[in-house]
Amino acid sequence: MQTGKSPEHDSLPMSTALDAPAPQTGAQCMALIGTVKAFADTPAPIAAEAVRELVAFENRLYQVIQSDKVAFFAITEKTAAEQFAHDLHLMHSVAAKTLETLVQRRGEWTKEDAEPLLQRIVAFALYHHGAAIKWCFFRHEPIKPTLWPDLHALYKFAESHGFANTPIELFAVEAKYDVTAQSLYLRALMLEVLNTGSLTVPQIEIADKWLAEWTTEYAFDETYSPRSHALFVDLNLMAGLQLVTSSAAKPSYRYARIEGLKEQVEAVRAQLRTGNPYRGRGASDSFSMEEHVALLTTIERLYATLLQASASRIEVRKPVENLTAEVRLGFSEARRAMNSEAGNVTPHIPPACGNRDHARGIWRPPAHPGNAGPRATHRPPLRHPQRRSHRHPIRSRPAGKFTT
Repeated sequence: MQTGKSPEHDSLPMSTALDAPAPQTGAQCMALIGTVKAFADTPAPIAAEAVRELVAFENRLYQVIQSDKVAFFAITEKTAAEQFAHDLHLMHSVAAKTLETLVQRRGEWTKEDAEPLLQRIVAFALYHHGAAIKWCFFRHEPIKPTLWPDLHALYKFAESHGFANTPIELFAVEAKYDVTAQSLYLRALMLEVLNTGSLTVPQIEIADKWLAEWTTEYAFDETYSPRSHALFVDLNLMAGLQLVTSSAAKPSYRYARIEGLKEQVEAVRAQLRTGNPYRGRGASDSFSMEEHVALLTTIERLYATLLQASASRIEVRKPVENLTAEVRLGFSEARRAMNSEAGNVTPHIPPACGNRDHARGIWRPPAHPGNAGPRATHRPPLRHPQRRSHRHPIRSRPAGKFTT
């Protein structure tokens, strides 16, 4: 699909659009967008058969978009690439809005709020919002804050009607993959977290395909656990995922359980060591190994930063075999136990490592070479956590207020 302008949305009849070949011009692309947009304006009542026809159109449109992406990555001229990304972003945004309208008008074409066809429409809307975010990043632009309420509302609808974790067949060509409304929602949220502002266009595409595979193993919890959660989303806030920095909670909070990320990263590293790229759920083979390695490094650094900056304790406990330890609950009890045992322990002075002032019970480290005086001590260099790009700071939530 070659694009270069954004004309008015002249629409094609749905039956014609289903049989049409892949669009080759910007006008044809806009005609497809117009077809989707016009469906939202269909006079009431909308028939269930018409909605099923839209699902068939979605499957056709998906194949067109996959073909378009191959052409997009082959473009070398910056202006043409930006216009291409703009048109695809527009297409996904319009599709998402149209599907949201169908959900709002569901009483016209379905009698059940958990009917499988309705579940697919919600899933398609979540997919298009996530794709719109990705094409926005391809243009190196930030997400419009107004997108978040729409994305949150779709997930809340799926959650409140009991099908957020129900497997859904999104596209016929991907029927073998597990997809849920929750995984699509998390895929969009996590891509926004990973896009630190330094990712290249190929790395954004690779990350999206990795997340398409990974997020099926993630979940949301309504109750916070420092052993499981480092990120959360407020369904009533105009923002994506944020760092957990306190245990304060609201009913609108959903805590992301992504502890499997470390094992997923290890699987990617193992694959890259064989000299082969990790494609996730369908990433192109045309991207270089350098792009995969650079993305993996970014994710590893980001994961370490999340653990350091949040209030989580996900990696504090590590399994140890053949070890018995006495556990004391509470600081006061532990301190009493240490004091009671202190008299039974013979003080030990490490050779050439320092001196203990036995009268005061203080161990003094040796003076740092080159620094004279009794106060001179050796201080190890401070270790600063990895810093994210200033273009995309990690949002944190201190107790009692938000920072976005």
